Amino acid sequence: MLMQAAVHARLATLALLSSCASWAAAPDAASMVAKSAVGRLIGGAPFASSRGAGFAEGPILEVDVGAALPVRVGQQEAMVGVAFGGTLGYQFANGLTPFVAYHLLGTSESLIDDSDLKALVVGARYSLPFFAPSPFVEVMAGPVFVSQQTLVGPVDALRAGGAIGLGCSIQLGRYFALGLVGRYWLVDGPRGLLQVVGAEAFASANFGILFRKGG
Repeated sequence: MLMQAAVHARLATLALLSSCASWAAAPDAASMVAKSAVGRLIGGAPFASSRGAGFAEGPILEVDVGAALPVRVGQQEAMVGVAFGGTLGYQFANGLTPFVAYHLLGTSESLIDDSDLKALVVGARYSLPFFAPSPFVEVMAGPVFVSQQTLVGPVDALRAGGAIGLGCSIQLGRYFALGLVGRYWLVDGPRGLLQVVGAEAFASANFGILFRKGG
């Protein structure tokens, strides 16, 4: 009987230890479920990549269109012109996107003979992951061609310029996005420093799907 009592005591001890271990592991499981739910709630799921949470990684092509307005110079009135842009870049999963871009900034009477501005720039954009829509900030700089209409035809003057932009985008699945961006440009114009403000809508495609390995 003493041996039976000892066996029962050992079994009771093992059961108690097993219960304690299960109770200690329960908070970890609950924490993982809570983190997963929060991640889905704030929009992390659409941006999941093969390397973990974040944006889908890969080369991107972006096209944007909108309007640009050079700031009034002297007594001349500025005119709103069509703004158009194309961007090639590489988006990393953490939201950083270095790129090269071409921008047509529209026309204005604040320049000589209704000139227009064509910018070929390099820059970078950083988008905040895990938010929908996802806000971003971008900076860019490079040569700007001031195309001036003269009696002998268009003449391009090479100038310098740069811009800062603020906007937001929303993912349509893993590899497509739509967004809005506002940009503030500074250009070394023919009559001194020229400021241009613009607003554009854009669509972008991420070609990372072409480089995925496996499923």
